[in-house]
Amino acid sequence: MEEGFTTLERLGLTNAQAKVFMALANSYALEIRDIAETSKVHRTDIYRIIEDLEKEGLVEREIATPVKFRAIPLDECIKRLLQKRNRESREIRKKAAGLVQSHIQKSRVTYAEKDESRSWIVPDGRVIDNLGRAIDRANESIDVVLPWKRFSSGFSMLFSDQIDRAMSRKVKLRLAVQIPDEECPVDQLDSRKNSPLCEIRYFASSSYIVLGIYDQKEVSIAEFPDAKREKSHLLWSTNKALLFLAREYFETLWTKATKELPEPDS
Repeated sequence: MEEGFTTLERLGLTNAQAKVFMALANSYALEIRDIAETSKVHRTDIYRIIEDLEKEGLVEREIATPVKFRAIPLDECIKRLLQKRNRESREIRKKAAGLVQSHIQKSRVTYAEKDESRSWIVPDGRVIDNLGRAIDRANESIDVVLPWKRFSSGFSMLFSDQIDRAMSRKVKLRLAVQIPDEECPVDQLDSRKNSPLCEIRYFASSSYIVLGIYDQKEVSIAEFPDAKREKSHLLWSTNKALLFLAREYFETLWTKATKELPEPDS
């Protein structure tokens, strides 16, 4: 019985409501006096609890003298509570998404106004979140250097929403992608390359730095370029000297990169 109370509480009922409902569920119909005795809930509280359960559609009033109450079937009760919880969850997610977007808009302006020189290490487990937020903060440009594995295994899919939002803000995206060692299907390429806001070039260097430059104001550099994205720490910085070096590196690589993926050697 205690497990039943706990389950109903986790579905949204209070402990007293769960006790009253189960008392009724285990009987056909009960008067207020009998409900209090069976549920061990004080009689003065029963009236309020019954009223609340009626509003939720979990208890029905039987027309009789004296008035009796009965519970709807337990499976129907659980279904109703789950539906209510799902509705509340959707509402909360919607409000939370609105809060996040509002914060992103404010932080984008605030971040742009700051003129601080800071550097920090982003631990694994936070890498993807930080990259996504950086894309959301960008107002003008995003320059990225990627190995083929990261690009072809879902860079654009992983950050699809952020990239779409960035491009809707007319943010220009440039991707410098390492040429793969072997032939890879063309359909792995990002369809966004057809947009004038997104340009992809390919470089052949086997020695390179995995980095991202956002609005020319902040830079992320992978600690271990060959490590999986979620296992790689990032150096993040707004240091002007480091940004200068990162920009020079990217532009040099970009100038030498080709606009088309070279044909594989036969």
